[in-house]
Amino acid sequence: MISISHPTSNEFVKKSLQGLYQSGILHSYFTSIAVFEGNIFHKLSKIQGLKPFEKRRISEEFKSYTFTNPANELARQLCLSLKIESLIKHETGLFSVDNIYSKHDKWFSKSILKNQTSIQGILTYEDASLNSFKTAKTLGIKCFYDLSIGHYKSLNQILEIEKNNYPEWEKSLVGLKNSPQKFERKNEEINLADEIIVASSYTAETLLNNTNKKSIKIIPYGFPDTINVNQIRKRDKSKKFKLLFVGSLTQRKGLATVFKIIENLSNDVELSIIGRKTTNEIAVLNENLKKFRWIESMPHSEILKEMRSHDLLIFPSVFEGFGMVISEAMSQGLPVLTTNRTMAKDFIKHNFNGLVIEPNDIESALKNIENCIRDEEFRYSLALNALNTAQSRPWANYGFEIAEFIKEQIGGIK
Repeated sequence: MISISHPTSNEFVKKSLQGLYQSGILHSYFTSIAVFEGNIFHKLSKIQGLKPFEKRRISEEFKSYTFTNPANELARQLCLSLKIESLIKHETGLFSVDNIYSKHDKWFSKSILKNQTSIQGILTYEDASLNSFKTAKTLGIKCFYDLSIGHYKSLNQILEIEKNNYPEWEKSLVGLKNSPQKFERKNEEINLADEIIVASSYTAETLLNNTNKKSIKIIPYGFPDTINVNQIRKRDKSKKFKLLFVGSLTQRKGLATVFKIIENLSNDVELSIIGRKTTNEIAVLNENLKKFRWIESMPHSEILKEMRSHDLLIFPSVFEGFGMVISEAMSQGLPVLTTNRTMAKDFIKHNFNGLVIEPNDIESALKNIENCIRDEEFRYSLALNALNTAQSRPWANYGFEIAEFIKEQIGGIK
């Protein structure tokens, strides 16, 4: 039986839960906050400042398997809502993400001791695994590590280049703020893991380049429920070409590239941006957001709706573990322009079901976008093929493959 631990939950964790549950090997799930119909957090999610709790909703079938420890995460969400930045400051804040993850890890490691006779493996995630792995190792429990983004050394090398090329964006490059202690923790987690699961070949490459881990399992995420082919947007050429960006407002996501592209396009293009700032101290970002339609946050269903009303998603990330916004767009029949440092290597064939460029290649980005503006038949074919790709890999595939891989690694598991 397998116990899963993740402090804040997300879509791929939920699908892993589903896969393990359907395979009959889910022992328990440990998280900070879980929203079930009618519980206290379901009621709190109706309050304006606490609406992000709705993202923690979990299927009712997992209720008896789920254990929560909400106090610290509740405090962090309140600090975010009230903008008490000193308490959530990177690494050092009492309710920073780092401290929340570390405390959750210690809490889960205690549960491993209590359940040592009934579990054979644990599935955990980055920055919340070190103590859990150490405890599991002493008990002969197998450690599965799901790494959602590439190795930190590759990330730092790339962020240093971005800092030099775009110094005005430096404060958005959060990864450069990590302490040596945090890097060492990441190293230890990787070294202690018995099996590492990643969602893209690009993430696997960064691990192979920076560690001695040779056994890395690539299990790509799934695509959301897709639209009907008849719902694919057909562009009205009498109106402006609608570009969309979705993601955190940082240069890791390639926002400087986005703005430079728009500067070089005609007035026939409009840009919508959906995403939160990581800081208010980036003047170039603040200035550009005034020029375009900017939505800080919206429910996931509304983001998918926005995707269906645009002509192209532009997501020129310089470093990504997968880029779920890409798969979401494809599922809605929205073609994507992205880079080769995302899930593109696994799912996108250039000029067939999407557009793939090198990071920061403004000239290539412009050429590809202008082709879409000029040739609606070409843009529509990208959309159709993107939708077909999305339909070939539903989320259920991911959960099933996670469960099958874990069962293979633990002989005799039932």
